[in-house]
Amino acid sequence: MPYKTLKTIDYEAHHDSKTVGTEYERRIHNYGIFKSGLYPFLIDHQELSQDRRELFVTPLREIAIACERIEYNSAELESKLKELPPIAEELYLKKSLINEITTSNRLSGIAVRRTEVKAALDSINKDNQEQVRFAPMAKMYKKILEGDFQRIESFVDLRKVYNQLLFGLIEKEQMPDGAFFRNRPVSIKNDQRKIIFQLPGNENDLEQRLSNWLKFISNKNIPFMIKGLLAHGYFENIHPFYDGNGRTSRYILSLYLARKLDLVTGLNVSQAIYENRESYEKALLALGDQGN
Repeated sequence: MPYKTLKTIDYEAHHDSKTVGTEYERRIHNYGIFKSGLYPFLIDHQELSQDRRELFVTPLREIAIACERIEYNSAELESKLKELPPIAEELYLKKSLINEITTSNRLSGIAVRRTEVKAALDSINKDNQEQVRFAPMAKMYKKILEGDFQRIESFVDLRKVYNQLLFGLIEKEQMPDGAFFRNRPVSIKNDQRKIIFQLPGNENDLEQRLSNWLKFISNKNIPFMIKGLLAHGYFENIHPFYDGNGRTSRYILSLYLARKLDLVTGLNVSQAIYENRESYEKALLALGDQGN
């Protein structure tokens, strides 16, 4: 029997709340599920819901097979990379890094050329590097290539990543106005820049949500692929900053996958999202859909 979302079950049951409620309880109390301790903002017909529901993952066979295939492909990528002459390996990884930075910014609606990112990468360690657009971001991604995997264990660590990654790229009025995160509402827009809903502004609430997020990403009892992807989706859902949430969350996922899998996978996160934008955005909307 194929897996069905709760929204599908609700439709097939002609919106019978008892049927949907019973199925929800059956799923969340199943022995095999992974509970996250994360409570996303839920949207009901483009309106923010006051309902609180914990994110959980049902370990479907398809998920297990996909994770196994990803690890197999990762091992193959590492093997192929080692077969290259050192100079070819270096050039390939540098190209991947440039593509990742370029695509991540384009996904955020930032006009950028690969030649501009290349110039930023070449400017690292020069006296004027902070004056070169994207140079701080290039420096952060270069750390991944060098095996310098930053640990994010506190609000200070998270804000440090944000500040360093997006130095010079965030307008002054869009910088966080709380101690670490935003403290005012933020509008969420679609691809056509149309506002589809608004998230509340309350740094105390965001700190609680991100405290749970920090606990979740350090939980060693959850498979790493499930943990990495769910943490990424949740970060996008709560939008702790006014601007730069997507670029920050994609960098964190790149950092995580480069450490857990391989450099090639880690430096192709944005490209994979770009090539599958429709399904990616659909998944993010499903994560915050009260009907699911």
